[in-house]
Amino acid sequence: MEIAGAVASIVQCLCGECCPNELISKKCSHLRNPEAVVQLLEDKIKLLAAREADLKTKLREEELRRGGEPTSELNLWLDNVRKLKVVQPSVEEKIQEKKSLLCGCFPNYYHRQKLGNYVTRKMHEVDNLLEQNFFSGNPLVNMPLKRGSFLPTTAIVGQTAKRILRKTWEYIIDNNTGIIGVYGMGGVGKTTLIKEINNDLLRENAHFEDVIWVTASKDSNVQKLQKDIAKELGLSFDDENSEMTRARNLFENLLRRGRFLLIMMICGKHSLWRTGILIPKNNGSCQENAKECDGLPLALITIGRAMRKEKKINQWQIALSELQNSPESSEGMQNQVFARLRFSYDRLKNDTTRACFQYCALYPEDHLIETDELIKYWVWEGLLRGYGNHIVKMKRGEMILSELKNACLLESVFQDGSSSEHVKMHDLVRDMVIALTRANSTFMVKSGHGLQVPPVDNEWSEDLERVSLMRNDLDAVSCEPKCPKLCTLLLQYNSISKGINPTFFEHNQNLQLLDLSYTGIDKLPDSFSNLVNLRTLLLRSCWKLSCVPTLEKLKELKVLDLSFTLIKGMPEGMKMLVNLQYLDLSFTEVFNDPYCLLPHYRFLQCLFLTGTRQFSFGKLFADFLAKYRNLVVLQVNFGNMQDFDHYIASGQWNLLENFSFFIGYPPSFMHTKKNYVGLFWVNICERLSPPWLPGRIFELEICDCSSIKYLPLFITAASSQLQRCKIKSCDKMEYIITPEWSTFPNLEWLEIEGLINLSRLCRGILKANTFSSLKTLNVRSCNNLKTLLPLELVQYLTNLVEIRIEECYKLEEVISEDGEITQVNHSHIVLPNLQKLILSSLPRLKHISRGVMICNSLSSLEVFMCPDLKTLPFLVESREELVDSVKQIKGSRKWWKTIKKNHVNTADLLDHVFKNVPEQSANEEDSEDDSISSDVPEPLQLVQDI
Repeated sequence: MEIAGAVASIVQCLCGECCPNELISKKCSHLRNPEAVVQLLEDKIKLLAAREADLKTKLREEELRRGGEPTSELNLWLDNVRKLKVVQPSVEEKIQEKKSLLCGCFPNYYHRQKLGNYVTRKMHEVDNLLEQNFFSGNPLVNMPLKRGSFLPTTAIVGQTAKRILRKTWEYIIDNNTGIIGVYGMGGVGKTTLIKEINNDLLRENAHFEDVIWVTASKDSNVQKLQKDIAKELGLSFDDENSEMTRARNLFENLLRRGRFLLIMMICGKHSLWRTGILIPKNNGSCQENAKECDGLPLALITIGRAMRKEKKINQWQIALSELQNSPESSEGMQNQVFARLRFSYDRLKNDTTRACFQYCALYPEDHLIETDELIKYWVWEGLLRGYGNHIVKMKRGEMILSELKNACLLESVFQDGSSSEHVKMHDLVRDMVIALTRANSTFMVKSGHGLQVPPVDNEWSEDLERVSLMRNDLDAVSCEPKCPKLCTLLLQYNSISKGINPTFFEHNQNLQLLDLSYTGIDKLPDSFSNLVNLRTLLLRSCWKLSCVPTLEKLKELKVLDLSFTLIKGMPEGMKMLVNLQYLDLSFTEVFNDPYCLLPHYRFLQCLFLTGTRQFSFGKLFADFLAKYRNLVVLQVNFGNMQDFDHYIASGQWNLLENFSFFIGYPPSFMHTKKNYVGLFWVNICERLSPPWLPGRIFELEICDCSSIKYLPLFITAASSQLQRCKIKSCDKMEYIITPEWSTFPNLEWLEIEGLINLSRLCRGILKANTFSSLKTLNVRSCNNLKTLLPLELVQYLTNLVEIRIEECYKLEEVISEDGEITQVNHSHIVLPNLQKLILSSLPRLKHISRGVMICNSLSSLEVFMCPDLKTLPFLVESREELVDSVKQIKGSRKWWKTIKKNHVNTADLLDHVFKNVPEQSANEEDSEDDSISSDVPEPLQLVQDI
């Protein structure tokens, strides 16, 4: 029956071709051209899918704007559309089935008829869905809300910036992190870093559905900030809306979003709570403590550090009460941040720590304070009394310094080219300390103010305890203050060429520390001799000072520094200084016979007697030193190796915590480090054997000792803790070490210069991990070297950071196999931490290495006057890590063109960091570097790390 009906329908349709009846013709079109009918259905389904996409976009926008949800009717419509979209593939499959009968001779009209009926039904369903209008007469859809905006930025450069970027990313992807703060002074790259994160998040589309960037200027108020955030969220507020209404709408909008990141560039103070920004909560007390900081980065970080060890909520609640009850304005503390910083100050461990912290404010604003110098002042001021000898107190001072840095009250600063650590006090923190001391009139701080005349008498209040006038332009101290409580007077780094008022010290009898170092004073007034309470007198590098008044009454004196002065002969009353603990007579001619003076100083702990030949005492002096059992710091000259050996044999050096021994005839001025031994112009006998050399040497220097061909066993045997080594102008030296004697496991810095017969660095079979800690290698004027580093040694130099090679006129290869020039390529050489490579005046240098080098940390390359160096082994392979790490390449343009020609694929990528330095200019730069890195410090200055 079904077949008969189909046949009748087919006949009707076929006859309809001759019939003008348009309805019949349309009805039977699927028999004549079924593909066209199916195509019409497909087009309508595509239109339906497009309308579905527009409607979903509109729905998403409405949900974000007003929080509405789709109606049941709309959900039903979306479900029907989803089902219809499945029809299209099934229709395409059916049209391919049974297209014809009898091997393709006749069309399969029966199949076409069934397909036509199916298509007709689906067409009606699509038409019905298209007729339903959910756009309220408007078929257009507004532009969808963007996930965020890409921002123009520059590349992140520098290891520190990259480290902070990585750390920030770790916090961002951590599901337990709710809010992240990035703070710092202007210009350090905060905005660049955050822009990079913003762009990366938009690219990867994995962690956040929305990334919202808002900038709040310093002048923004709550209303403007709310409108700025609303604009980024696609909201709009009327001016009539209240602050609370706007905050609620923002809060609700953010809650309706999925996982989002809100980036706020905030300058100044803004209350996020009032704005409507939801803040992830851990507990109320922590949040309220942060709220009390009013968003001030310095206050937040200092208070955060102060509370970092508190785990109990009740401790945070107590801290909140303290914060809320702290004064927000008082004399000298108008800025609200002072009260917040005062909170961190009050939470320091004890009064000793607070007193040490206050002392830092005596230095000029933004001054880099050398940490050893600072701790010495703490010791000399008596702030660390009761902690043992000088070294124990210094170690205690280091602990206090660490506490202040951890509390973010002091900032560590490391200067390029300086091995000394420095700290810096933030301006606001310093102002807070000065305000605290000004409240009770105990400090007068005018350091670094450029004063040409001292403060007038009425500025010197009777309650003053410490006065700092350091680093000014005072040519005289003409005032006559009356400060009975004054205990500290800092006048260093002033001219004072016109001297001090003769009666200046008459009314300041309580003075305990007087620092006139680095001044042009030529004499002290006689009133100085009556400072019976004086405990510390610092006259270091007073370059005109040739005499001092009698010291007879200064029996409380514990610290005396007369180094680098013109004083000749023993000052009157020196024998009366029976409590002396620290004596520095370096580079003076105070006395020629120590035996008449030193026996009086039974409590002496630190003794410095270097710089002139009369202090190069012999065996008798060595025996004399051996009797001082209280000495913990000793810096002294010995005339020859035999006298030094005699002293070492006594074993007294084992009691020392810090020593500097100069043997022979050292240069006039030298920087000395902890546990230093220097050999100058002496005959080193290789037959000497351990244990004559101290086993705790950190720094070794050998200069102009022409008797050795290599470092003898008695030196290498004592090198287990050696960190720095310099060897210069030892004409007979052929190689440095025999590795079977020592691997120098802790050596970090090696410099060799002027070794005219040196043929190699090492001899013999290398032990594993030889020089494994080496970071810096400097080689200069070793004109017999053809190769420098054997390939066997390079594998252990994984910590090497800098290589500098200059004026080695026969050098052909830096790295070679077995120390010999080879014609074959080596395997890959990896120096993972190498950052700086300087090659200068090497006319025969052809290869750094014949193999491939991987130096992915290299940041600086300087090549001058190396005409035969035409390839660079780390450019043989194109490595993205190297291209990213290199920040500068210096050399002549001619040399760089040759490098680019031989490394086409890689050198071009580094062309932007190349700086053309003509060879003549390079020579000038080298000469400047030499003057900077020479052993001669500032005039009349010996730096001691004690």
